[in-house]
Amino acid sequence: PLYSAAASDVYKRQQVEAASKLVPDEVVQMICAAGTPDEVREKVAQYMEDGCTCPILYPLGPDVRLMIDTFSDWSP
Repeated sequence: PLYSAAASDVYKRQQVEAASKLVPDEVVQMICAAGTPDEVREKVAQYMEDGCTCPILYPLGPDVRLMIDTFSDWSP
């Protein structure tokens, strides 16, 4: 079946919300970079210092442009 982009977005948000209830906050903090733009850049830089060679930036919030702007001119 074909789904609209809006329906797909709603489904993704529902899945993230459901998963968030199953995963402890400590685990999320270990594997995700969340917070202010400065905090997120710092966390990604730490991942890279720890050996991550290809961090995957996937915005879970509604403001994709903020994530793009956060990293558009960033250099670790």
